Amino acid sequence: MKPANSPVDRQTRMAAVVFADLVGFSKKSVPAQLAAKEALTALLQELVTPYPKEGRVILDTGDGAAVGFLVSPEFALGLALRLRRELVAAPADALLQSKDLRLRISLAPLKVVTDVDGGRAAVLGFSVANRRSRIADLGGLAVRPHSRGRRVADEAA
Repeated sequence: MKPANSPVDRQTRMAAVVFADLVGFSKKSVPAQLAAKEALTALLQELVTPYPKEGRVILDTGDGAAVGFLVSPEFALGLALRLRRELVAAPADALLQSKDLRLRISLAPLKVVTDVDGGRAAVLGFSVANRRSRIADLGGLAVRPHSRGRRVADEAA
């Protein structure tokens, strides 16, 4: 078995995780699900570009995505606020709008490993962060209570 080359491989890191959940995803038709996922994927790919690739891990959650930032919790808040602003400013006929997404931020330990394709994947952490985070209102942003990020989010809103 080929050993992992990345310095963060096999280490557990505290991460700030942004969850972007598509509202009503399972009730949509398969073509509508695919279209919503493609729209979210394209938007996330655009918005994560400024953040260092080696400091983040992205996971498809089935009905959305999770982005774990291993470097700075401010990156998670910045991404969530940018996502929210983009969706609020979306035209009325846009495929993805503010009401279609729930955004949450949570802190959790992530173990980063090399996946079978040789890329990076996070295990043993996204589900913990998901359980810990609150449910956001439609088009809203929830930050896990008792975290420093909550005060920042309140001030930024």
